[in-house]
Amino acid sequence: MKRSLSVLFLVTFLVLPLFATDKGKTEIDIKLGLNVNPTATASIEDITSALDIDTGKKIEGGAAIEGKMQYTIGLEGYYFVKDNLGIGLGVTRAFPTGYLNEFIARADSVNVYATVKQEIKVSENKIIDNFYFLGRLGYGINNLSSDASKVVPAIIGSMSGTAIDVDASMDNGLYWALGIGFEKSNFLVEVLYSVNYSKLNANVDIDDGAQKLDISTNLSLSTIGINVGYKFNI
Repeated sequence: MKRSLSVLFLVTFLVLPLFATDKGKTEIDIKLGLNVNPTATASIEDITSALDIDTGKKIEGGAAIEGKMQYTIGLEGYYFVKDNLGIGLGVTRAFPTGYLNEFIARADSVNVYATVKQEIKVSENKIIDNFYFLGRLGYGINNLSSDASKVVPAIIGSMSGTAIDVDASMDNGLYWALGIGFEKSNFLVEVLYSVNYSKLNANVDIDDGAQKLDISTNLSLSTIGINVGYKFNI
């Protein structure tokens, strides 16, 4: 948590001077959000290979696991090179959410990215002032916390006498998002689809080293998010 906030403040410190110019308009957006359906998808082929499961044929595709809803907070700075086209930088913190069971696996990320915002004015509309399309491309700092080493042995061990220890982690990787937003005065509402690419690394120790499994598979965390925010015109 402290590391994520440090990244947030660092990016803010770097972004603000970048947009301190008299040419064009600039804005800073602060956003709170909710990822409604975070989904983790891993390669079936990688998993079956690591577990030494011979299916007799090549299996392609992914095994998807849905997580619980996830809260986010973000900060973006834009410089408008045209009246309706802004480019900038942003950072979003996605707080930990549980997959399978929140005691077995919890994932979170800090995403740092370049962003583009294309505004379209709406004339004679009392509900909204304009809507916009936005895109993000950047880098995700991903984290996986897991108590599987405690939960899995408790379940399986009590049934079969087998002791299982699991050590799992996630790599950092590419992040992107596409979405649409609506503005009324200085208030924002957005809906966007985002993906974090990563790699899941897991070491499974069975019966104190009697058998060891090393699982490494490509992993993607995707979600549809809803953001509300406020923009400051500078």
